[in-house]
Amino acid sequence: MSNSLDSIKDTILDALKSKFGNLSIYNIDFAKEQCIIDGRDYHLLVIKNPEVVDYSKLQSCISQMYNLLIDGGVVFIEALNPENIKISTQVLYDKPIKTRLYSISLMHSLANEIGFKRGVAIRDTQNEYIETKRYFDIFDVVNNVSKRYTFIAQKEAEDISYLDDIFNLKGGISLDEALSRFERRELNDKKHIDIIKTKIDEHSEILDKLYNKIVLENSKDIKKLIHQIKQDRESLSGEIKILNMRLEELSKENQELRNFVYDLAKDHDGLSKAFDGLSKAFHNLYMYVNNQNSSCYVIK
Repeated sequence: MSNSLDSIKDTILDALKSKFGNLSIYNIDFAKEQCIIDGRDYHLLVIKNPEVVDYSKLQSCISQMYNLLIDGGVVFIEALNPENIKISTQVLYDKPIKTRLYSISLMHSLANEIGFKRGVAIRDTQNEYIETKRYFDIFDVVNNVSKRYTFIAQKEAEDISYLDDIFNLKGGISLDEALSRFERRELNDKKHIDIIKTKIDEHSEILDKLYNKIVLENSKDIKKLIHQIKQDRESLSGEIKILNMRLEELSKENQELRNFVYDLAKDHDGLSKAFDGLSKAFHNLYMYVNNQNSSCYVIK
């Protein structure tokens, strides 16, 4: 069964028709008229906009209705729900004709005081998503509590079971329900935060274990590697010393070679001078011999 005002009213009408046949119904809209009812033996009396009148007038009207109803007859009251924060703080003051909002608990007290056998308040269901939403945020608490409710009161009779389904109806979102869902969300968020913290701690512990495992289990290999590196470095140092010594030897050999070449050059220079001296001596001797031969020829 849907919890809209119209569907609930239709369900009540169908049940009353099945029980009584032709129905006598009277509607009062306090925004348009006063509580003046002609006749009696009504099966259903409907009140709209009770927020327009003060409590004493509402009480008087419902008492009058009670006396005009047949046994088992129903009063059907459509009201704004003050549990909705927007309704209580904004809608109530949007129109100057609004006098006050009536809480569900006050409606129950009024119905009991007047003498009704039973009463039930059915909050409107806005939509299935809101109705079934598990966790509420602050926006939902402010805006998504049911904006209206229908209060149904039934007069005593020998048999009132034909409306049992109506009086067992539940639905809509109360302020307490909204706050409960909001609290569940907070608890759920905290739970998730705790879970995340626990996972972080677990991961940190795992990382620490892995680090220790790597360091401890591989320390021998690491030490061996470091030792090998030291050995290689010492070996390289030795080779570098040998190369330095070889370079020094080569440098010495190179110096000896240079000295030898230098001495050879000096010897070559001496030999060259000696050769030049001999050449000049031979040349003088040659000239002398030629001069002697020429002289002899002339004398002849």
